[in-house]
Amino acid sequence: MWNWLPLLIALIGIGCTEEKPPPSNVHREPLALREGMAYEHDSTQPFTGAVKRTHPNGQPSTIIYYRDGQQILLRTWTPEGRLEIEQRYHQGHLALVATWDRNGQFQPFRKSDELAVEQFSRANQLLGQTNFISGFVWLQLAAYNGEPQAQRFLRAPLPSRVTDAQVEEIQRQSDILFDFGQ
Repeated sequence: MWNWLPLLIALIGIGCTEEKPPPSNVHREPLALREGMAYEHDSTQPFTGAVKRTHPNGQPSTIIYYRDGQQILLRTWTPEGRLEIEQRYHQGHLALVATWDRNGQFQPFRKSDELAVEQFSRANQLLGQTNFISGFVWLQLAAYNGEPQAQRFLRAPLPSRVTDAQVEEIQRQSDILFDFGQ
């Protein structure tokens, strides 16, 4: 029997190895969005790289990272150069939001009831299709964001059809999403 809530709490509380966003392709021009995917203009390949915007004083304003056309990370800074907001995306959907206060101190993830309900719905749909890896990752996100049904579900024993390899992949993906370098 495996209780998922302690795993979720442990993932939130510790820094894990983060899969770094792709740094090689930095653009300052907007990308073309087609069917929910980002492309460079006149390209048929989904964009992998970053789009960077700056404040008038030259400090970074926003950097949006993409992998295979899907947004994976958005960071914004104040005109003074202080990191302000970081949004994590999973499978093209908003997963987590972190903020920093005016002194640069990391603030706990902002929880969102609306986001949690959407994530729980996505988890149920994926689990119904026996997509255990994505389904359980979305369940963890929904539970963290305060969805009570997801929290109850994660306290239950893990379904016997979930393999050890799938559990490892769920943990790996969760580690990446919950690592804000803290």
